[in-house]
Amino acid sequence: MPVIRRSQKEPFSAKQMYDLVNDVESYPTFLPWCKGSRILKSTPTMMEASILTAKGPLNKWFTTRNTLVESEKITLNLVDGPFKHLRGEWRFNDLPDGGSEIHLMIDFDFSFGPARLLLTPIFENIAGSMVAAFSAQAKVRYGKLLS
Repeated sequence: MPVIRRSQKEPFSAKQMYDLVNDVESYPTFLPWCKGSRILKSTPTMMEASILTAKGPLNKWFTTRNTLVESEKITLNLVDGPFKHLRGEWRFNDLPDGGSEIHLMIDFDFSFGPARLLLTPIFENIAGSMVAAFSAQAKVRYGKLLS
């Protein structure tokens, strides 16, 4: 059961980074492995969303229920998809001198036996590159840095 952890300091606020990560509908425009996304349900504290991943032989929709704590945390739990389990958490913390630090943790395991050996490294690559992809998109979306 791989667990991926990534952290990064950003020149943008925790709110800006939270808003970017929570903008699931924009994922196909900047995540190269994301070929589709849709919001199934949404309230101020919860979102259920589906994402189509397409990288190598991994071409599957999966759905998560995301618990939202405005500008602080997004917790993901698998609803449906090719995983035995998928749990994750984004955390966003403002830093005293400006900017923020973002943390991502993803814990997953694929449900189908032999394919697990093939798909696990692909999903590890996808999940491992997510913080960098959101960092790059923040620069595009927000442009100028905090002073």
